[in-house]
Amino acid sequence: MCIRDRANYPHRLPYARLYERYEDLCSVSLSTPFRVLSKSNPNYTELTKQLIKEQFGELAQGHYLFGKSRMFMRNNMMGMMEKARSRAQIVKNEAADFIQGCYDAHREGMVNNPKIEGLAR
Repeated sequence: MCIRDRANYPHRLPYARLYERYEDLCSVSLSTPFRVLSKSNPNYTELTKQLIKEQFGELAQGHYLFGKSRMFMRNNMMGMMEKARSRAQIVKNEAADFIQGCYDAHREGMVNNPKIEGLAR
């Protein structure tokens, strides 16, 4: 049995997969979409370390280990990451809904305006 298993780190993810899944947690300075990053062969180990430090700081210390090719996490760390990801996705979806609503209102205003009715089609 591996020492990581005995130390209760049941969750393990390769750095690239982890970064892809949790990229929404990155700040603006760090958030280059995964599909763009993957073409440039980035250092996912460093990106993941920066993401964890930035998002969780001292709060998560002792709940994860960085390996050579993957990150090992305890149950509570995985829970914190999933909860933060869920919150980030809710904010992202609300922003998208707001933008869509603004566009729809704008579009409706164009259709109902007799001066520009022909342009809206």
